[in-house]
Amino acid sequence: MEEQAIVIDQKELGIIVIVGCSHPTLEVMVEKAKITTGNNKVRGIIGGFHLADKTEDEIIESANKFKSFGIEFMAPGHCTTVGGCQILEKTLGSEIVRLSKTGTFATGNNIEINGSEILFNFV
Repeated sequence: MEEQAIVIDQKELGIIVIVGCSHPTLEVMVEKAKITTGNNKVRGIIGGFHLADKTEDEIIESANKFKSFGIEFMAPGHCTTVGGCQILEKTLGSEIVRLSKTGTFATGNNIEINGSEILFNFV
């Protein structure tokens, strides 16, 4: 299934990938973003990670892959699932996995990217 994403290339800081639902898998989406920008440093990922059909072991394996990239943050959205969010947070820690209190990107939640500073305003 084809998918779209927005990629912010912050050069030496790395790329931030904003995904919708990651149907091709998050790994495929991020790899495509790295190829497109020529930047192999992944700073962060925001959006739906489509983990509903993944096992806990598969989610842990994926999380560890992103950890090895030196990722600074993940902000999972709707189709990540509550269970998927919990596994990601347990595997990577709450300093990397930023969860909104609603578990989705609801009204009032926002992420501000200001150069090297990332501000998470989740309600």
